[in-house]
Amino acid sequence: MTRHSEPEAASEAQRRKRETSGTESMPIYARIQTHLRERIGSGEYGPGDRLPSEMALADQFKTTRSTVVHAMQLLVFEGLVSREAGRGTFVRQRPIPTTLDAARIRSFEDEIVEAGARIDYKLLAFSLESAEQSAAERLRVAPESEIYHMRRLRIVDGTPAVLENRFIPVEIAERMSIEDLRQRPMYDILEMSVGRPVARVDGIINAVAAVPDVAKILRIAQGTPILVRDYTLADRGGAPLVCGETSYRTQYPIRYTVVQSSNG
Repeated sequence: MTRHSEPEAASEAQRRKRETSGTESMPIYARIQTHLRERIGSGEYGPGDRLPSEMALADQFKTTRSTVVHAMQLLVFEGLVSREAGRGTFVRQRPIPTTLDAARIRSFEDEIVEAGARIDYKLLAFSLESAEQSAAERLRVAPESEIYHMRRLRIVDGTPAVLENRFIPVEIAERMSIEDLRQRPMYDILEMSVGRPVARVDGIINAVAAVPDVAKILRIAQGTPILVRDYTLADRGGAPLVCGETSYRTQYPIRYTVVQSSNG
């Protein structure tokens, strides 16, 4: 019979002791971070889940609430969790960056699909209204003339993620079907259904606080920071096709790429 210097199997208590021994020398705030990271990584706490309260964690780790707050603040800085006043601390949705590339035009949907996420649409409104001065100027139509107003929600992996608020000239909107608007990206609709692909995008990006209406649709707290892209899509001849703004939850950061031309 072969003899071993150590038993071949350790008890569950011994195994746990070995696993935790590496954290015993850590400061308590770091142990709290490690504890939460591991449970988020394992899926025990998924995107959108609320973490235990500061008092509950303070009791669990036999420490003060201020130590827990310090640990949470570091996790917020890492982008792993977000804190909402009066509600608690939540696991952040998986960040999916979108790209602004000065050398080519790509849609948000292209980026989402490449990241392995699913995108669905919910059409909130699509109706005629009188063009206000700003939209009329951008679409090159007479003020107070009729244009279509579209509001649509993009849902990423089941989470309300992006709110579209767009204005469209009548002659273009009337070539879009309701079925298109419920299923397809705007860039695809303009190219395939309207026959006028997007060749130019002019716009700006702002960080703003979510107003009540937008916050309700995106299911975030009023005043939560969001990214807003306000832009006009144009065809190859420079004629405007669509204008308006798109509001993004902050887990969809916008990367950008600028390519210098050979003449530069």
